[in-house]
Amino acid sequence: MALAKPAPIVACVGTEPWLREEAIRALAAQCVTPATAALDTTTYVLAETPPAEILEAARTRPLAGPRRLVLVRGPVDAAKGGMDWLVQYAQRPAPTTCLVVEFEEAVPAVFRAAPAGTIQEMPCQPLRGGALVAWVRQRMARAGGKTMTPEGTQALVARAGPDLSRLAQLVEQLALFVGPRPQVTGQDVVALVGWSVEERVFAVVDAAVRRDRTTALRVTRRLLEEEGVAPEELLGAIGKHVRRLWQVARRAEAGASPQQAVQAAGVPWSAQAAWLPLATRLSSPAVTRALERLLETDVQLKTGVGTPLALLEPYVWELAGLGQAAI
Repeated sequence: MALAKPAPIVACVGTEPWLREEAIRALAAQCVTPATAALDTTTYVLAETPPAEILEAARTRPLAGPRRLVLVRGPVDAAKGGMDWLVQYAQRPAPTTCLVVEFEEAVPAVFRAAPAGTIQEMPCQPLRGGALVAWVRQRMARAGGKTMTPEGTQALVARAGPDLSRLAQLVEQLALFVGPRPQVTGQDVVALVGWSVEERVFAVVDAAVRRDRTTALRVTRRLLEEEGVAPEELLGAIGKHVRRLWQVARRAEAGASPQQAVQAAGVPWSAQAAWLPLATRLSSPAVTRALERLLETDVQLKTGVGTPLALLEPYVWELAGLGQAAI
């Protein structure tokens, strides 16, 4: 993310803190040196600082090096004239200063109207799907000098979620954990991090997919009563897997092969064989009804209509009959 020549104004756009801090570190490396950083770097909290004070710092020439770095922390509010000072500064920015501002969402059009080359945007949006997987692999190669199997990457993302700070920490730990081995596997992730709630709940859906109601109900009861998984968390994880069922059905209806449909939906490698028949057996309307029932169950849980087990067991029972109904 290093910038060869930072623009006079750099806008960090998005809410992912790790990407934002990485962008700022890259900017600092381009603008100041360890010897000049103390004199030529100034940081302000936007909500606590008058714009006039920020503008004065931005227009002050650097004291020890060729560039000055002014960091404005906190999102700029485009409403009610909250960025008038920034729009005015963008018309005539100080050429020896790099002013860094933050936006939670897209940069407003009025700010984009600045002269060409004045503003540079750094994307800091949370990563999802393939972008998140690619980031994990790149991080492992760069930080640990190792590769990850697809199963290992998927297992790590399932445990840490989209939190890049947590993922970066686990990547470093995994690189040390495997020692001289060049590749990190799914077994390594399980050994170091343990099983995630999502993976434990997947056993419920996987049993339902195989029409094994006994196992699906037994695992549901164990998760609630023995392992202490919160009912809302369990239902939310089930919902994620049911949405995968819907994706499988929709892709198959659109002409994808069973294997393509299952892989594109992100079904874990170990369960793909059991899910392949669903691509030709399920219909998206049937799974849509299962999602609607899930929402009903969620409302009942939150309003205390019944005990968690009394609400979840009937839903799991119905889910296990989904494939049969569609044959």
